[in-house]
This record gives sequence, C-alpha cells and structure tokens, in this order.
Amino acid sequence: MEVIECADRPRAVVMLAHGLNQRASALRPLAEALRSRGASVVLVAFRGHRIGDEVDAVSLEDWRQVTWDHWREDWREGAITGGALAASLGVPLYFVGFSLGALVHVHELVAGEPLSRSFDAQVLLAPAIRVHARSRLVRIFRFLGPRFLVPSLAPVPVRSHRGTSVAAYEALFRYEAALAGVERPERLHLPTLVLMDARDELVSVDGLRAWIAIHDLGAHWRLESVEKDRATAGYGPRHYITDEVGMGPQPFHDLVERVAAALDLGQRA
Repeated sequence: MEVIECADRPRAVVMLAHGLNQRASALRPLAEALRSRGASVVLVAFRGHRIGDEVDAVSLEDWRQVTWDHWREDWREGAITGGALAASLGVPLYFVGFSLGALVHVHELVAGEPLSRSFDAQVLLAPAIRVHARSRLVRIFRFLGPRFLVPSLAPVPVRSHRGTSVAAYEALFRYEAALAGVERPERLHLPTLVLMDARDELVSVDGLRAWIAIHDLGAHWRLESVEKDRATAGYGPRHYITDEVGMGPQPFHDLVERVAAALDLGQRA
C-alpha cells in the first residue's frame, strides 16, 4: 500500500485498487491525475502482485498461494487507512477500482464488517462482478494445482507476472460467485459510476446491467460506456482502461474527467 499525498490541502481521499495480475504501479498515472485535482490517494497493492517494475520472487511465491482472504485483508487495510486520513482531514472518502479491485471492494461493502468511516461515492472501472462464461474456461487448469501459472493475456506494460496462478483465478471466481445474489444490497446505495467498454473481453456488460437491475441499484448506479482509440492505444485488450498508453491520450483524458466529475474533484492544478 502507498499513500500519495496531495501537495495542497486535499479536497478528498481516494482509495485506488488495481486489477488481476496488474502491477499496482500501473495505476500511478490515474493516481497522479486525481492528486492533481485535489485528492490524496491510497494505492492498494493486493497480495501476490508486484508493486513496481522489478521482478520480485516474494510476490511470485505469494501469487502461487494467494487466497481471497489475503485480498480481503489488503482491501480492509486500505479502507481503514483511507478512512482515518479522510476523517483527520474532514474530507470525503471515495473509491476507484479496476476489475479485480472493484470486485473485491463491492464484495467487502456487502459482506465485510462495517467500517467506522463509510465511502461517499465510488467509480468502478470494468468491474469483474459479472464475467463472460468464456472467461471461466481457465478453470480447466485446476487439475494442475493452485500454483500452476496460466499464460497471461494481460498486456506486458502493466502485468505483474507472466502468468496468472490457478489460486488467483479461484479467488477471483469465488468473489464473483459470492456476489451472484447480494443479501444486503442497501449497502451499495451510494453514488456509483461504472465505466467500461461495451465489448470488454472479460466483463459482461449485459450481465452487469442485469445484476444492477436485479439488486435494484438503478437509482444509485450509472453504467456508462468508454472506448479506447485503436489508432493511438499502445496495447490491445479493451478491458484495460486505466492509463493513457492502453487507451490513447484523448480517451484517457476523457475518462479522468468523468471520474473527477463523479467524485466532485476540481480541475487539474
């Protein structure tokens, strides 16, 4: 976990969480964009993921034996840190999460122990709450054991490891299954902006839209589309919408503006 302080007095604290097999540092451009608009950022690093660019044998070993409980602990540590910072400054606490990060966050809001400081609003980027059926085909590798690394489709510039462990996939799918039917959807009644590409390779936009409707979240959640510029994007998968290289300069600028507006942050300093 890393706390990126705002240079001036912050207008808000934002907890920021990365995706599956994505380095936490891949979200630094987004963190800096939010910081320049008046937010202090708590950047969460989930167990097993590299934080920076250097190969880390410890994180790889963690990656081979990670469980969903590890990620629950990581999320809670970030939420408590962000909540304490927001309370001390007297400013709102927001959340921005991508894919796995958004999935863990939503699960913890509905199933975790209540926090002393609740979130005021959230932005979920391609949240892996409902994934395409084909995304579960990786489960055929379960017979090879939890330590086996499935070759990763994550783009090289942002990925944490060359493969995603069976253990990590099992943890992700356990979260997704746990959210199939939410017992206390009222815990999700906070202003929420969901941004994703309608042709996302991992997350099902139709499945997510149905999930929002089933849990009667329409009054609080907005699902909107984004699209990368295929001519200027540096890597291909539509799922990755967290940086300028992956989206293209203008689409990433537009995404940052939409995130900032949803969180009532100011213009770039």
